[in-house]
Amino acid sequence: NSQISPFTPNVNLIITKVTDADEISTGSITLKPTGSEPIRFGRMRMDSAHGSELTPLEMAYRLEYFDSPDWLLHDDKNSTITTGDISSDPIGISVTSIEQTMLEDKSYIITLSPPGEGNDGTYKITTKVEPWLQYDWKDDDGNFDGNFDDNPSSTATFGIYKGNSHRIFSRQAFQQ
Repeated sequence: NSQISPFTPNVNLIITKVTDADEISTGSITLKPTGSEPIRFGRMRMDSAHGSELTPLEMAYRLEYFDSPDWLLHDDKNSTITTGDISSDPIGISVTSIEQTMLEDKSYIITLSPPGEGNDGTYKITTKVEPWLQYDWKDDDGNFDGNFDDNPSSTATFGIYKGNSHRIFSRQAFQQ
């Protein structure tokens, strides 16, 4: 498993001899698979999200592939994760829906259930994916282990708000 740019495989499969249970055998066979689909090094990346503890929270995720030196968004129109593939730590947040079709920005949406009034906090949301979408994400110590075997995860924070996007700077002045 290596982080490399897309390539078109050129493979010759040579079978020197095949013998079945009746002792019938064949000679040498060379297979040259044809196809022009590139092989890509990919991953699933999740975005962090924050919002009210009273309403469902939408968390975006994307499928990407490496094309040195950048990560590009995959243009596949379907995603194949299910609600059972997603877990939270601590336990208490569940997935209410997953948008399985690509949005305009080439992302998909996971909708998380709200924890309820007074239950502010941060949850680590992890998605179990196929090995070809795993990556070498930083571990809990902030280090990379060199293996591309980590499921994607992100942070969902309930009970905080974005604020007013029209306000650039605010300061309270005191007079004495």
